Amino acid sequence: MGEQNMNFLKSGDEGRKFFEEEKQRQKEQAEKGNVREWRFKLSPSSTGYVVFLDDIDTFLLEHQYSRIVNGKTNYYNYETCIRDIEGECPLCENGDNASLVSVATIVDFTKYINKDGTKAAPRKKIIVLKKGGTERFLRKQEKLKGLKFKKFEIFRSSDQKGEATGTDVEYEKDVDVEALKKFCPEGQDPNEWIKPFDYAELFKPKTAAEI
Repeated sequence: MGEQNMNFLKSGDEGRKFFEEEKQRQKEQAEKGNVREWRFKLSPSSTGYVVFLDDIDTFLLEHQYSRIVNGKTNYYNYETCIRDIEGECPLCENGDNASLVSVATIVDFTKYINKDGTKAAPRKKIIVLKKGGTERFLRKQEKLKGLKFKKFEIFRSSDQKGEATGTDVEYEKDVDVEALKKFCPEGQDPNEWIKPFDYAELFKPKTAAEI
């Protein structure tokens, strides 16, 4: 094994510096969320409750594709389409069609149970809506003069192919901002927590070579 292949190992002062920097980077990543793990999704025949932290005003082309990892198929892999950026996109060329989606930031108030049996606290997430979901919420956005700080009940039908972000939506009520801040995780600034995620960073496209 050549020296170049050992560059992933850090030792001494360099190692300790790497440890502290990487620890901080992972902390920041955990605070801002993960594009795959922190997406709002519902199981078939279930109901969820969300509060929007911004309006729907961000759109992009995105690929969802399957990948085999350790012998198991993982269907939840996402990449921003780069066809309009680089003129070519390996995923498009591979036959994986990109979907037109919109994105917003929400606080998920759906009732989830942790593995230890306790009730999960509300969590800040992103909601990525395909065409049907985008159209449903854009109609609500126009009718209600915005989605920000409004709570919605979202239902997903029993159809396995129905959109995981729901097939029906109903407005519940406006939410008091100060009351919403009380759900901010300990150690975070409530005023920062209720701000939308940085979509340019979360959906930053890779190059063709990286894909």
